[in-house]
Amino acid sequence: MMKCTPFLPVLALAMVPSVVLASEDDSNAIDAAVAKVTSAYRTKAAMTVGTTLTLVLDTEKISETFSTRFDSDGGVEITTPNFNCISDDGYVYVTISGLDTVVLRRPVGEGPTKTMADIFRTDEVVPWDVALRLQKEPGDWISRMTFGLMPESSFTGVSSGVMPGDDAPAMVLEITSSRGAGQLYADPNSGEIHALVALISNPAGPEEIQTKLNIQIDTKMVDVLEPPISFDAKGRKVVESIEDMLPKEPEPAPVEGIAPDFTAEQLDGGDVTLSELRGKIVVLDFWATWCGPCRKGLPLIQQFADWAKEHHPQDIVVYAVNVWERGSDASVIVQKVQQFWESNKFTMPTLISYGNALTNEYKVSGIPVTVMIGRNGNMVAKHRGYTASLFDDLKAEAERLLATEQ
Repeated sequence: MMKCTPFLPVLALAMVPSVVLASEDDSNAIDAAVAKVTSAYRTKAAMTVGTTLTLVLDTEKISETFSTRFDSDGGVEITTPNFNCISDDGYVYVTISGLDTVVLRRPVGEGPTKTMADIFRTDEVVPWDVALRLQKEPGDWISRMTFGLMPESSFTGVSSGVMPGDDAPAMVLEITSSRGAGQLYADPNSGEIHALVALISNPAGPEEIQTKLNIQIDTKMVDVLEPPISFDAKGRKVVESIEDMLPKEPEPAPVEGIAPDFTAEQLDGGDVTLSELRGKIVVLDFWATWCGPCRKGLPLIQQFADWAKEHHPQDIVVYAVNVWERGSDASVIVQKVQQFWESNKFTMPTLISYGNALTNEYKVSGIPVTVMIGRNGNMVAKHRGYTASLFDDLKAEAERLLATEQ
């Protein structure tokens, strides 16, 4: 089962202002500096790039790390806490943490980045350095580097300074975005990026409350990658989609006991408390925008919600429950979920759960998971993963409960 959980290793990183020695804000100087940075990653030489993002809000720190290796023959290896992706010998291979017996393999086709986006049904999985190196138009790569925390970013100045944490000279690019402002620190000679620091504001919160964003980047040029980029699929089942990688569970897992009570924020405003719904049949579907199987299953949940609204509006309520969404704060997550919900024209209500408390209570280790709760508050079924029969299964279970629970 595909899993995604927050990563909490704490790095002792500090927000260090640049020491400006000289400054230029004319467009030619800015364009030249940006060109130097982008050309450093458009090289065909072998290189490795490690990226660590740390968010600090008051005393809370959250970090996430991934790495990329490029060889001189066009091979790419991406390593993240949740999945690994290798492009080699004309194929893209994807493995998921915890699933050691299966591999997704597809021809490279129009290129590794396009194939990755097709596999995961979103181009958000393409790292910033891969976009810079392989895409003709990398777009807003600062937004990629910051995991969408600095959208609509632009470079507004360039100066000479020193690297955060030491006295090495740095070329400092000023960045502004719709969420905040910061500085990108690069080697003035090679253009290789060393760090990005920024303060991110929450549009829905007080102006004085800001999240510190600190990204540390380690770029190394190498003559030969060791070990070389390759993938041996021997002993693994080879499939062509994320859905095919996940364990098939056509029958819902038997569950017993009272469903854990909770209160969660509703996307359209207000809160929903489960215990206040006692007397109704409740269906909860745990999902995330980045989850391919969730995207495939949500239309079936919407179909069931439409059926319930038409035939049993007083007896059945359906809530999608967004979990494990990536974002620096609540406003980022809400905006991402809102855009996804509106673009897919879903009308059923969705709740947003921050952190891991709710998924831990419901023993959700991978998504999607759909839980049906009876009128008495007992959990009666749990569907894990995507199945094409989900609408029919939920309808049959609901009709059985309507007939037996009066």
